[in-house]
Amino acid sequence: PKGVYAAASAMLTESRALEAVTANLANAQSAGYRRQIALRAGFDQVLAERGRQGGIAADGGAGVRDAGTTHAFDQGEFESTGNPLDLGLGGPGFFRVRDGERELLTRSGAFRLDEQRRIVNDHGWTLQGQAGDIAIPAETHSVRVDEGGRVYAEVLLPAGGVEHRFIDQIRIAEVADPHALGVVNGQYFLGAEDQPDQPTALVRQGHVERANVNSCLLYTSPSPRDRQKS
Repeated sequence: PKGVYAAASAMLTESRALEAVTANLANAQSAGYRRQIALRAGFDQVLAERGRQGGIAADGGAGVRDAGTTHAFDQGEFESTGNPLDLGLGGPGFFRVRDGERELLTRSGAFRLDEQRRIVNDHGWTLQGQAGDIAIPAETHSVRVDEGGRVYAEVLLPAGGVEHRFIDQIRIAEVADPHALGVVNGQYFLGAEDQPDQPTALVRQGHVERANVNSCLLYTSPSPRDRQKS
């Protein structure tokens, strides 16, 4: 009978793992999405942590349990969009965007200008620079963003020529352990307000980072490192 319970626990755990697969499929085209990984743990491990000594083979099998989910933070592929406000990050780090009083971290770099000429994402959340919200002057002819995240407005002069005006530098948070971040969803994360800006990642203008979802590897077991996260 205990073997039946072990099998049932495995079925329940795997059904929840399929929920993670479903979420990954639904977000495969979402820029900057970090794929979700279902975690599993054996009940024998739980019993051992509670002081159980000896094997449990005679008990009909240990079974497995749902140990929550984590997200994978490996680099996604870049997609060229031709939009000068689309930005991709090469290397570790997150853009900082502000939703009212709340600051979020994201790898999604699909941006545009709002009515106030601030750089915002599709939710209207503002991209953060060293001076706060980054806004582009009305007289700007084009926007240039270098690999270090420095934003320049290129303004056509009445007498001819172009003036390159420095606007701000994008704040990029590099987090020591991304798995410790609070999860809003697979695109947005919380919990790095005290993290210093580390502009080691290279900014690629005119590109977005695609979701790091590989449809051929959607249903796989987590790595040993991921198994330790919950």
